Amino acid sequence: MAIDGTYAVAYCGSIGLGVAVLKVENDEVIGHDYVGSVIAGIATELPNGEIDLDVSLLVQPGAHFVVGTSAQDLPYARGIKHRFPPEFGDGAPQTVLLTPGTMTMMVKRAADDWAPAATKGFVIQLKP
Repeated sequence: MAIDGTYAVAYCGSIGLGVAVLKVENDEVIGHDYVGSVIAGIATELPNGEIDLDVSLLVQPGAHFVVGTSAQDLPYARGIKHRFPPEFGDGAPQTVLLTPGTMTMMVKRAADDWAPAATKGFVIQLKP
């Protein structure tokens, strides 16, 4: 499929921001974000080039959800559904409606060398 590939995602909500890496292959999406959340679902390219994304985000204990949800003691799933323009907007900001607010996402195709970050996870480390 034309959308098969690896994608870098930057996102932000009312209480935080983050990054994730997604891999799309045969409509299946797998990914991880920088705090260890796992992303899984589907991305369907429509005849007009738009993309329906329907994924579940398994939020890890202690992680805040960027739209204002407090950190929880146990992992929990959040669904994310959004219709993107062709090529996921090619990095242009997209407003995604999520309860209790909105999240701005930017999705851009990345080199396939980043695919292991989508399938195995990754860590961002700040230097002092």
